[in-house]
This record gives sequence, C-alpha cells and structure tokens, in this order.
Amino acid sequence: YTRLNSYLYKTVSTFTPLAEPADFGQFYLDMTGMRHLYPSYQQAGCSVANTITEKTSLNSTIGISVNKLVSSISTAIVPDVINEITIGEEARFLSPLESPILPAVHIPRVKKMVQFLYLKQINDIQKIVQSTREGYIIFGKSFKQLARETHGKDTSAVRPPTLKNHIIEQVIIPKDTNDQFILRSIIKTMAEQIAFQLRKRRQIAKNVKLEIHYTDGLRKAQRDA
Repeated sequence: YTRLNSYLYKTVSTFTPLAEPADFGQFYLDMTGMRHLYPSYQQAGCSVANTITEKTSLNSTIGISVNKLVSSISTAIVPDVINEITIGEEARFLSPLESPILPAVHIPRVKKMVQFLYLKQINDIQKIVQSTREGYIIFGKSFKQLARETHGKDTSAVRPPTLKNHIIEQVIIPKDTNDQFILRSIIKTMAEQIAFQLRKRRQIAKNVKLEIHYTDGLRKAQRDA
C-alpha cells in the first residue's frame, strides 16, 4: 500500500508542481495557473483519471472546486468520476448534506449542540450561523470555523509534504519558452518576493530550491544551501 501510494503521488505530481497527500490514495492538486495546458479543469481531471487507470488499473474519483474542503467532501459523497462545483455554488452544494460531513461538527461542543438541536443537515446550521450573536451563544469559540465550513470556505493551501513550513513561489509561463532573458527575469522577481517574505518573518533561508516543470511532465531541480 505504501509503495503504491508513493507511486500514485509521483504520478499526480506530474500534472502540477503543488500536490499534497491527504490519505492513502487521496491527494489535493492545486491547478491554479495550469489552464493554458488544459482546455478546462474537467479535461485536466480526465487526464489525471486516465493516467492513473493506465498505470495502476485503479479507478479514480475527482472533485473539482475552489478549495480543499469542498473537493474532499465532493469525492466522499458524489459517485461520479469527476464532479465540479463552480465558484459561488459551494454553500448550495453543501446545504442538503448531513451535518457530520463537516470537520467542525466533530468538535465536542459543536457535536453536542448539533445533536441536541437536531441539526441533521448543513442547511439547518446555515440558518443559525447567519446570526453572529446566536452562533456565538450556541457554538462558542468554534462558531467562526463552523460558519466558514457551512458556506464552503477554506483558505488552507495545497502544500507538498516536504514543504509544509517552506516559502513557495510559483510562476506559470503562459507560453513555452527557453529564452534565458525571460527566465532570468522571472527568477529574479520570484527571489525578490521570497526575500520580502523572509524579511517580514525575520528569518534567514537555509536552503533554496529552484524547480522547473516542463509541459511534457519532466522536471529539473537545483538546490543551494
């Protein structure tokens, strides 16, 4: 299982520089900026699913949305190979689902109140969290997290497992090029952005890694200590 999971991770990582394992056989892919490689996210999803089937004979379920929370819920409840929730439809998609599908509902106080008030579906919770005052009274300090989740909001970024505490800057070049002037200019801008973040954190970079991903799936990396 571990070897297969590692192989799957390497496979899905060829589609985007930012891929994060969630569980065995489950991964988050940040496809931001990759639209110039794929006509649509649906077709990108088809490419991922087909590649996995060709290499492992496993079937895939893919949830496409604006964030990790909604995508993970989508793959858990929708049997379709690919299901896309368009931006702005997150709350409506979640509304008829059962409350325990939300991570925040498993917080002890929230779980107790959800069961006590018989808030069986997410739309029952959505009605309560519309009022900040009532939400705080009922759910306490977990109110904000619960309110975000009931409306499908999640700001957690997709991070590769080895880069959890790293600063990452990514640039997708809209047109393929090997022009060194263009590439050096892009790298210079990225270096300046990282330096600015380091200054804000008052930190010094111990290692710097430059990784180039080509459109044919190949990659090359250089690391400086």
